[in-house]
Amino acid sequence: MISNQQQQRTSVARLAVCDESGGVGHVYELSPAHPTTLGRLPSNDIVIDDDSCSRQHCEIFLEGQVWTLRDLGSRNGTHVDNIRITRDWPLMHQQVIRIGSARFRFLIEGETTRGKEDFDTVVSQETYRELRSTITSVPDLGFEGDPEIESDSNIVHRAKESHYLMDQIPQERSRELAEGLGYLHRMALRTAACQTLIELANSALDGLFDALDVDIGAVLLLDETSNSSSDVRHARRVAYRNRVALEYEQVSSTLTDATLLRNEAVLAEDWRSSTPLDGADSDSLDEMEVRSVICAPIRSQGRICGLIHLYTTRTDALLDQDDLHFTLAVADHCGTVFGLLEERQKLKQSLEQQRQKYDSLRKQLIENSQLVGESPSMLALRDQAMRVGPTGATVLVRGESGVGKELIARLIHHSSERADKPLVCMNCAALSESLLESELFGHEKGAFTGATEKKIGKFEQANQGTLFLDEVGEMSPAIQAKFLRVLEGHPFERVGGSNPVNVNVRVIAATNRHLEDAVKAGEFRQDLYFRLHVVQINIDPLRERSLDIPILAEHFVNRFSQSTGRAIQGLTPAAIEVLTRYHWPGNVRELQNTIERAVILCQTDQVDACDIQLSSLEGGRTSAHGYASTGEGQYREMTIDALEQAHILATLAYTEWNKTRAAQILAIERSTLDRKLKRYQVSRPKD
Repeated sequence: MISNQQQQRTSVARLAVCDESGGVGHVYELSPAHPTTLGRLPSNDIVIDDDSCSRQHCEIFLEGQVWTLRDLGSRNGTHVDNIRITRDWPLMHQQVIRIGSARFRFLIEGETTRGKEDFDTVVSQETYRELRSTITSVPDLGFEGDPEIESDSNIVHRAKESHYLMDQIPQERSRELAEGLGYLHRMALRTAACQTLIELANSALDGLFDALDVDIGAVLLLDETSNSSSDVRHARRVAYRNRVALEYEQVSSTLTDATLLRNEAVLAEDWRSSTPLDGADSDSLDEMEVRSVICAPIRSQGRICGLIHLYTTRTDALLDQDDLHFTLAVADHCGTVFGLLEERQKLKQSLEQQRQKYDSLRKQLIENSQLVGESPSMLALRDQAMRVGPTGATVLVRGESGVGKELIARLIHHSSERADKPLVCMNCAALSESLLESELFGHEKGAFTGATEKKIGKFEQANQGTLFLDEVGEMSPAIQAKFLRVLEGHPFERVGGSNPVNVNVRVIAATNRHLEDAVKAGEFRQDLYFRLHVVQINIDPLRERSLDIPILAEHFVNRFSQSTGRAIQGLTPAAIEVLTRYHWPGNVRELQNTIERAVILCQTDQVDACDIQLSSLEGGRTSAHGYASTGEGQYREMTIDALEQAHILATLAYTEWNKTRAAQILAIERSTLDRKLKRYQVSRPKD
C-alpha cells in the first residue's frame, strides 16, 4: 500500500523529453484533473511527430493518488524502462517511457530518490504552466530514410513484427496467445505438406478462416520487382475465400503502400468515414460494405513476395489488434515456406536443365564416339557403357578383332568423372616383353642399351585418367604380375629405377582371346583375370547385327566422301544387298576399309555393287584375281579403265602408297602414275 506521505508527493508530476544518454529537454506538466493523451494526431495533449507512433498511442492519468500509464492499443507498443506494458502500469519517479522513437522521463515533484537534483536544475519555473494552454510537438524522431506515407485516420493499428515472436510472453497474455498458437501449429502441419505455392496459399487461408471471424480473404503473389500499389493491381491472386455473396475487391492503394513501403501489416476500420481511403478503391470497398481490413506482407528472403487481405463486413465482428498479429504470424510462416518452395522450384528447374544438358551431351558423346548403329545389340551396348562410365570400375571389353573395342573404351572414359583427364591407349600385342614393360611403367636413364633419357610410362601418362590396354591377353606372365600389383593400388618402379611411383588410373582392358582357356592353360594369371573381370562388356560381331550394316555403310560413305573430295551421295540398293549378305570376318574395320576403297573407285555419284570389292576369306565374293565377279564366281562387266584403276589402287595399297615402288611393279614411270592418279581424282587416304 502507498503511504499518505507518498500519496501527497504524487499530486504534481511531469514528463521531460530525454535522449538515450539520459539528458533532459523540454518538460510537460501532467494534469491530475483529466488524462493526458500522447499520439500522432494534433488532438492529443502531447503530439509526437513520428510515424512509428500511433494516432492515439497512450495516456497518463491520476488514479487515486497513483499516476498510471495505459497503452491505447498502439501498433508498436508503449515501453517503460524497456518493458512493453500490456496493462495499466503504475509509474514511479525517474522511469523512462518510450513511445516509438520518442523518450520521456517521468518526474514527481518533491520525490527524494536519486535524480532529484537533475530535475531541479533542468526544470525551470517557466515550464510550470498549464499543459492544455498550448500544444507542443515533439521533434521528429522517426526512422531515418523511412518513406513518408500519408497519414490515414482509418489505419488503427500497424505491426512490423508479430507478438507471437516475443521471447517471453507476459503471464496475463499467455492464455490469449495459447489459442492462437494452437491454430498456428495446426496450420504449420498442413503447410508442411504443401508442394506448390497455390497449395500453400489455400492452406494459409483455411487457417485464417478457422481462427478469425472474417468474411473475405485472398492471397496475392507479387513479381520480384513489385514495390507499389500500382504493381499490386497486376498481382496474381492464388487463393480466395468468401463467406458472403460478394466478389473480391483489392485493398486500397493507401493500405498497400503502407504495407509495401514500410514493410508492416496494417489494420484499417471505418470505411464509410468522411475521409475515404483512396477514391475509387474505397468506393468499391464501400459497395462491399467492408468495415475492417487487414493487409499483411508475406516476406521471404528479404523481400515482400505477396500480400494477405482479410475483410469483415459486419460492425459486430471488427478485426482487432490480436487478429492483426495473428495474420502477420501466418504471413511470416507462409514467407518461410514460400522461400523453401521457391528454392525447391529453382532446384527442380536446375535439375531439369542439367538433365537436358546431360541428355544433349550424352547424345553428342554417342555421335562423337562413332558407335553407329540402331540394332538392339548396339542400343544395349551404348546403354551399358554409359551406365558403367560414371562408376569408375575396371572394365573388360571382349569381342572379335575389328568390332570397335577402343570406341567403347572412349565412350566409357568420356562418360566418367575422368572425362577431362587423359585417355591413354596401348596395344599389348604389338611389343616384346621388355619393350612392353618399358612402355607401361617407364624407364630410368641408362636402364638398358639405348635408354638415353628417362621415359614416363603409360601408367604415369594416364594418371587421374583412363588407361586402355588392347589385347591384354598377350601379356607375358612377368608383366602380368607387375600389372596386377598396380591394379591393386600398389606403387611400381620404373625399369632400372628404385623410387616408388603412385598413380590413380582407371583401367579398361580388351581382348579377343578366350581368357578362360588361357587361365586353364596357365598362360594367364587367374588372380589377374578376376581383377579385370569386374565389369564385362561383350561386343557382338558385325554379322550378328546386320541391321547396322546399311547405317554403318552410309556413315563411312559420308566420311570418306568428305575426306577424298568425292561427291558421292550414298549407296545403291544393290550395293547394300551385297554388303548385307557378306559374312564380315574383319567386322567394322573391314567394312570401313571396303567402303573407303569403293568411294575411291566409284565412277558415279553412288556406290554400286560393282564398286565393292570383298575379301575371299570366309566365302567372300571377290576372286583372287584382279577382276570382279559375283558371289558364284561369274564374270562381271568392267571397262579396261576401271580395271586399270582398281589394279593401280590395289598396288598402291600393297606398297602402302610408296609410289616409286608401285611404279616399278606396274612397269610404268613415276610421272605416268601421277598422271593416272590425277585423272582418277584420287589421292592418298588420310590415316
